[in-house]
Amino acid sequence: MGSCRSCMVADHTTAAGAAAAGLGAGADFMATRRSQPPRPQIELPLIGERRGVDLGRGEADIALRMSAPQEPDLVARTLGHVGYGLYGTAACCSLAEPDQAFIGFDDSIPQLPQKLWLDHHVGARRYALRTNDLAAMRQAAAQGWGIAMLPRFLAGTDRRLRLLQTAPSPPSLPVYLVMHADVRRAPRVRSTADYLIEMFNKHGDEL
Repeated sequence: MGSCRSCMVADHTTAAGAAAAGLGAGADFMATRRSQPPRPQIELPLIGERRGVDLGRGEADIALRMSAPQEPDLVARTLGHVGYGLYGTAACCSLAEPDQAFIGFDDSIPQLPQKLWLDHHVGARRYALRTNDLAAMRQAAAQGWGIAMLPRFLAGTDRRLRLLQTAPSPPSLPVYLVMHADVRRAPRVRSTADYLIEMFNKHGDEL
């Protein structure tokens, strides 16, 4: 069987012929939880870019998205829900609320659910950094720039970070496996989809 195409979009609409994820959350989850390499017929390259990928035009075979598809010719399956929290260094988390600074999402994806929730929570307080790069958010938070909204599976393993206990918990977000109806039964696509479903079923409680 031939290998699947793949690309990752570093936003809420990530796509892949083999694997991908929204704003890095799904990609990071796959990379950190993939205890064994994929099956021989499956490649899992991840190519980061900001734009959305059009499955209907054949730019990729499979997408991992953080929002449900609206296109009528796409089929989706929920793989799990990513839990988020507000994380910073002990010093940042100990500041009084008016003095807290935050690391936020830039305006490249204005309707990103994480961005909308965080902007509402932050209100008039200061942003020290805005980016669409999850790794940059984590690193900036660990360096004491401010408090970042990060996936719990990612930040919870970083000893430099503390969960901001006084803040409300951000909503969890679903991860969707999305395919075009015309290709979902193709052997190479089905094999990749089954691998992703198996991996999320095995490690989904860690999201």
